[in-house]
Amino acid sequence: MYLNEDGIVMPIECNPNDSGDDSDEEAVQPPSFPQLSLAIRAAIEKYGVIIPKLNWSTPIDARWIHPTNTINCTTLEEVYLLLKSSDFVAGELAGQAFEGCVDSPPETIEWELALKQHIEISRNQEFRVFVRDNKIAGICQRDLNFYEFLQEEETQENIRNLIKTFWDENVKETFPNDNYVMDVYINQHDRVIIVDFNVYALRTDSLLFSYEELQQAFQSNELLFKVIDTPSDPLAQTGSYYASSAVPKDLIDASQGKNALEFQQTWNELIETSKKA
Repeated sequence: MYLNEDGIVMPIECNPNDSGDDSDEEAVQPPSFPQLSLAIRAAIEKYGVIIPKLNWSTPIDARWIHPTNTINCTTLEEVYLLLKSSDFVAGELAGQAFEGCVDSPPETIEWELALKQHIEISRNQEFRVFVRDNKIAGICQRDLNFYEFLQEEETQENIRNLIKTFWDENVKETFPNDNYVMDVYINQHDRVIIVDFNVYALRTDSLLFSYEELQQAFQSNELLFKVIDTPSDPLAQTGSYYASSAVPKDLIDASQGKNALEFQQTWNELIETSKKA
């Protein structure tokens, strides 16, 4: 599979002026995915800015490679580059999405690429909801920074009620699984909007909870609610997200100000230089 192969080579559709013919027999020939590329371009044309997701994995850990340090895509090359550079995507392709499942992984997996429209939202209004056996066990903020307004008891109660009511009325009886993690956003009009769904498993970040804590809450029929309550909270975000997925500084420097095709060339040059060292 293209995403599992070593190196970064953009599909031929990203550079239609390149026929792929090269006098150097050892040159890597770019792959071609005409139908997929056409669908991606159509989504970009329709929505302007899109966010890619492969089945369960969004390549947010690869945002270091994007010129804007986001996963917001406006070109075909950016979509392929993020998917190719993501440890999360690579892990899913290796079967990690099924780790911890009682049932065995299916013999064949139907891979799907979702292209979601990007909408600007306030990160301090995003929350992660943990559902166990079709009951909410916990709710916490997604962005691990301290926010003064989240300390008010009335605000916390309002957030709890908004999310619980929304889940009861729109998700509880319609979502096909009983165990999952749901990310939501509450807009300025107190409307709850679903951002994403993830598996209820260790591979999904439990943020301010431990899974043992969530299990205890479920067994005692509690609904836990947590926010970062002080700027010095040990769980507060102090470093870069997904730092373990980052790369050496010289490679990050090499990616700055370049589009995906230019970065591909720089990447290959760095590899060749390292071989000669």
